[in-house]
Amino acid sequence: MRLTRTAVDRYGPLAGCEPPCGDGLTIVAGSNESGKTLFLEALLQLLDPAVADHLKPGPRVASEPVGRVVLDDGTERHELGNGTALGDVSRIDPAHLSSLFVIRDSDLALPETADYYTSLVEHLGDVHTTELETIRDGLVEEGRLTEARLNLANREYDTKDAKAAVDALAADVEDYVAAATREGIDELARRRRSLLSERRAVAAALTTQETARDLVELEEAEANLTAYRTATETLRSAAVDRETLQRLRELDVDLDHARERIDELDDVLDRKRTALERHRSALETKRERYAELAQRDDAVSRLERATDSYRERTREPVTDGDAMLESRLTHRRQLTVAGLVGAGVAGGAGALVARGGVALPALVAWVIALVAFAVAALSWWSHHRLADRAVAADQRERALLETAHDAGFDVDSVEEIPVRSRAYRDRLEGLQARVRELDERVAQTADRVDELEADRRAAVEERERRREAVRSTLADADVDSIDAYETRLEQLEEAETRRSKAEMVLSRELGEPDATDPDGTIAGWESALAERRAAVDADGVDAAQYDETELDRLETRLDALDADLEAAEAELADHRDRLDAFDRRVGDLSLPPFVETTPSLRARTIDGLRALEAELRDASETIAENAERSRKAIRIVDEIRDAEERKAATLFSPDGPASATFAHLTDGRYTAVEYDPEAGSLAVHRSDGGTLAPDQLSQGTRDQLYFAARLSLAGQVLGGQSGFLLLDDPFLAADRTRLRNGFETLLDLVADGWQIIYLTAKPEVHDDMAEEFGCAVHEMEPLEF
Repeated sequence: MRLTRTAVDRYGPLAGCEPPCGDGLTIVAGSNESGKTLFLEALLQLLDPAVADHLKPGPRVASEPVGRVVLDDGTERHELGNGTALGDVSRIDPAHLSSLFVIRDSDLALPETADYYTSLVEHLGDVHTTELETIRDGLVEEGRLTEARLNLANREYDTKDAKAAVDALAADVEDYVAAATREGIDELARRRRSLLSERRAVAAALTTQETARDLVELEEAEANLTAYRTATETLRSAAVDRETLQRLRELDVDLDHARERIDELDDVLDRKRTALERHRSALETKRERYAELAQRDDAVSRLERATDSYRERTREPVTDGDAMLESRLTHRRQLTVAGLVGAGVAGGAGALVARGGVALPALVAWVIALVAFAVAALSWWSHHRLADRAVAADQRERALLETAHDAGFDVDSVEEIPVRSRAYRDRLEGLQARVRELDERVAQTADRVDELEADRRAAVEERERRREAVRSTLADADVDSIDAYETRLEQLEEAETRRSKAEMVLSRELGEPDATDPDGTIAGWESALAERRAAVDADGVDAAQYDETELDRLETRLDALDADLEAAEAELADHRDRLDAFDRRVGDLSLPPFVETTPSLRARTIDGLRALEAELRDASETIAENAERSRKAIRIVDEIRDAEERKAATLFSPDGPASATFAHLTDGRYTAVEYDPEAGSLAVHRSDGGTLAPDQLSQGTRDQLYFAARLSLAGQVLGGQSGFLLLDDPFLAADRTRLRNGFETLLDLVADGWQIIYLTAKPEVHDDMAEEFGCAVHEMEPLEF
């Protein structure tokens, strides 16, 4: 059984304390006022809140700790501190938790009483020896026995004398029964009993009829008084009238109209709000589109200026300049080629003519050749100029197209630019107009929504005003609806009629009270009715049983029975005296409580006397048998008690763990620890053969003795299994040698599977011992108050 978590969230000044829970020996070190004792108190109360009653001294903090403890019992984990206690999941009760599993330097000593060791035996075994003594005393008392020889004794119930009185009365009853049987007393007694039985029945029936008759009269008076009282209360408490009812009906109609008006306004508002959201959404979209186009405005303006400049620098219209220029370039090339060809042809012809000796034609040919060459040269010069113009125009066109692309126009020719530019301007202006239109529409719709909301608030206020008027009026009348108001008004009118009728009947039956108000009148009639009711004993009688004819018949029969009984009583006077004597003697008997059936004369007949004699014989036998059973049970209890007392001695045997631990702690100076059941205390054996009581040891040795005893008892409580120990400086007074021996013992326990949390303020422990034995150390900081 291990502690896997010990978290104290809050306990007095201690907060957020959660030392580690290792499997071995963990040292929790801290100076004084660091909260070690508070942590231990909180941990114990989280394990089991009932342990607070066993702490000596009691807890230092009045309030219960807040936190949680997780316990692993080897099969499952249990979270304690949330309503589950250690005793719910283990064999450890609060008393033994504080005395065995927690070892403090301030309370190492075990209780030096036999009761403490007896409680351990009871915890470890199945029979409580303290209860055995109680059982034995109870058996002696129950059997009314003497303490020593267990014979019948006269105690509270005079058992011995009671048996003698029972036997004597049984003999006297037996003798009288024999004599009365011979004299025929039984038959005479039976006849008298029959007459008595019939008379009782007739008298009871007659009383019932008389009472029923009185009840009929009382019920009629009570019914009328109740009607008068109820009608009076109704008339007094009802604040209703016809005029107010009419006003409530009108307000109800107004409320229906107000609800219809509000519903109508809600429908219109829903439509207008939907339209407003739609207009706002459209306006936002148009604004975004306009803003997007407006971002290109500067680029488009630059494009328009570039287009105008382009038009000014081009002679031909921009729309047909390229085609005309290309045509003129083609024409110049053709003229150049024609001139060159003509010059060549003319020159060749002139040369041929000149070779033939014709001078004039040759001259003409050369002139033509010169003219043709001049035409060709002029055409070439014109072509060259036109070509330069074409290149410049092409450059301007490319620059203009680039500007168009920068403005966001995807165009392939200059001719498209004016068209796209105009389209852009038209679209921008159209969006701007649409934005203005939507902005105005949103404003108008928002104004309309505000108007409708104002109308609706006014309608709701009017409705609430009328509703409050209805609610207030209904509250004054203590009703929850207009229909209930009308019902209350009708009840009021009916109550007035009922009260008048009841008043008439009550005045006739009970008289006129001396009062001037309804309450005084009611009190007077209640007093008169109470006097009549007190005179009637109506236990178990119903007014429905009244029958006037039956009442007369019962009165006649009762007179006849009284005459017959008077004659029989005279003959049975002596027999009754004997029965009375027996009845008194039975009543005077003082029997023990274990006689379950108390003898009694249940029937005043011979058979009743025979039954009484049998009961007396049974009571005598019961007294004798009870004494014998108690003797046997006492002998068994004595044997069990002796066996249980021997068990206490086995808690500390010479070869047990307590002896071994004590011998190790004292370096062998002491060899064994035993429990003396006669003395009810521990005894230790020295190595030289001497025996000492705990109070004969030195303080240090006595601390070692109780430390060893606690370890042994803790192991036995857990049935030999390992568990956890919480130590609060148990070796505070030990010297270094004893301290080392103590730590060796603790490490032996760790090797056996025990988990130990050692709280200390002693430097030798958290410095020297921790380092020497390799223990984990957790430091606690001083508390802040």
